[in-house]
Amino acid sequence: MLALRELRAAAGLTGEDVATRMGRAHSTLSRSENGGLIARVPDVAFMLGLYGVQSPEREALLRSAQADRGRPSAAQVARYDRRHAEGLHMIGRPTPGAALPDLSGAAWRTSSHSQGETACVEPAFLPDGGVAVRHSKDPGGSVLRYTRRDWDAFLKGAKDGEFDLS
Repeated sequence: MLALRELRAAAGLTGEDVATRMGRAHSTLSRSENGGLIARVPDVAFMLGLYGVQSPEREALLRSAQADRGRPSAAQVARYDRRHAEGLHMIGRPTPGAALPDLSGAAWRTSSHSQGETACVEPAFLPDGGVAVRHSKDPGGSVLRYTRRDWDAFLKGAKDGEFDLS
């Protein structure tokens, strides 16, 4: 929401000031302001309060933030497009003469939050430090393989609410 940066500047606050008051990293605030990260509605409400934004502009901006929650950010789309183009969405990168990893003995884990349903994502931690991910509905289907670094970045983003739908 580019309007957030303009409102912050009009209120005479720096990005560091706002990030500190929110308990967030400055980079998270910056990505929220430039569209690289979809801002959480409670964070937008907090920022609007700091900036002294009153109704009806406040309600309009909160409605806009709520509507944005279901859409991927520009950065998420760009990352997906880049990884898809490079073949990184597939298990391993095909290399002539190289075999794909054998996942027949992989210990797939199901989240305790799935409540016994068969519609969840299952990770398996691999001996090389990577993580394989599959859908529990199709255990013999496609598998995505990530490096440990990619997996850690995803978990940090999930914990920060970057992928929340509401």
